[in-house]
Amino acid sequence: MTAQTLTTSRRARISGRLAQGGVALFVVLVAVLHVLRPDVSPVDDPLSAYAVGPHGWLMTVAFLANAFAFAALAAGMSRGFPVSTGRRRTITVLLVVASAGMAIAAFAPTDVPVVSPPTPTGLIHTVAALAAFLALAASGAVSLGSFWGAPGATPRTAAVALVTGALISLVVFLGLTFGGLAGAGLAQRILTALLLAWVALAGGRLAMRRPSRS
Repeated sequence: MTAQTLTTSRRARISGRLAQGGVALFVVLVAVLHVLRPDVSPVDDPLSAYAVGPHGWLMTVAFLANAFAFAALAAGMSRGFPVSTGRRRTITVLLVVASAGMAIAAFAPTDVPVVSPPTPTGLIHTVAALAAFLALAASGAVSLGSFWGAPGATPRTAAVALVTGALISLVVFLGLTFGGLAGAGLAQRILTALLLAWVALAGGRLAMRRPSRS
């Protein structure tokens, strides 16, 4: 076991914990906003609506917490997630895209109320947030192979359930959003919860990683 192996393993564990911390901060802030902003409908309005109006800075911080979590997970994945090199690089790139998309969405507020055509800022927010959702869902799908090799049935089952649920929720969310139908806000919240649960699970897998013995 070399010093480099120990250092890489330690950094991966730290990255995993940081990813979990970012997710936890996002959850706390969004929960607080649901209490502070009863004017925003959890069923019909997107999470982005909390960034416009009173206490909007809390949603901005929540978006940045997610961006940080995705970047931390990307760093951890690149340092030794138990998948092939090609798959690891793909996951890392997708997580970086998700992180960048969330960071851009944090500083480009959505249009409230929705206008057609959207304002330039609103359009940037929509594209960035959509890119983040798609990239994060794709990274989860690509990573599934690693969880099949995890000891015990719980992480394997949880990973597959979360990613499958997220992909289904993503389709429902996009359909409701672009179809202008009721319930898009709730679908987005379910999608977000599933994706962030996967990030927390992957972060936990990294946090428990131990250096291989040689």
